[in-house]
Amino acid sequence: MSKSKPRVLVMINPGASRAETAVPALSSWFSENCHALIVVANSKKERKRELKAHGKKADLIVIGGGDGTISKALPQLLKLKKPVAVLPLGTANDFARTIGLPADPLQAAEVALSGRKRRIDVGMVNERPYLNVASVGAATKVAKASSKELKQKWRVSAYVIGLLRAVRDLKIQEKMTAQIANTINDVLKPQGFGVILKATHHCMTTRGVHKPDTDLVTSRMLGCFRDNPLTRQEFLSMID
Repeated sequence: MSKSKPRVLVMINPGASRAETAVPALSSWFSENCHALIVVANSKKERKRELKAHGKKADLIVIGGGDGTISKALPQLLKLKKPVAVLPLGTANDFARTIGLPADPLQAAEVALSGRKRRIDVGMVNERPYLNVASVGAATKVAKASSKELKQKWRVSAYVIGLLRAVRDLKIQEKMTAQIANTINDVLKPQGFGVILKATHHCMTTRGVHKPDTDLVTSRMLGCFRDNPLTRQEFLSMID
């Protein structure tokens, strides 16, 4: 007796950077291998509506998109309590890489139907669920600066452009360096001091571009460290 085909709801975000080229082949593959309902939904509101309408009847829900698509669908997916699979159609696809999915969408589709089920932890911040990463500070600015158009044109390089825009427009780390220096100066009133921040930005090292040992260094010198070149040079040589 042959095993019946599962009922699968395939939810695809057409705005994901790799969706346009992958959708035709994915649609054919799912139609041949399962009872598939393939929904192309542009917005978070549309995806929520379609999940609410069709999710309960599905044996499996497949989300095609990037990390943002998965994150925005997560609250509804948790309510449905159905098995969920992912098609990595986005730019960074950080969650898909974290759980070891193939980068090729068709290979990921095969895993969706034939792979084994695994439970994963879900975090919660301010009553909002998240999976592999929750970001604050500069990383959120980089994400906002990396537009959909940039991702579709430049793929993972869009995060480099986003980082440059965030640093240029907001000067986050420089501002933080100045705030630390000003606070020390106001409270301790030393004759001189220096503040150096060496930061690793996770949008460059663990997400998207994956360039290890990428640091951004900012500094602020006040008092004798600013006014006396010899004192400043001695201080910097100790840091190095």
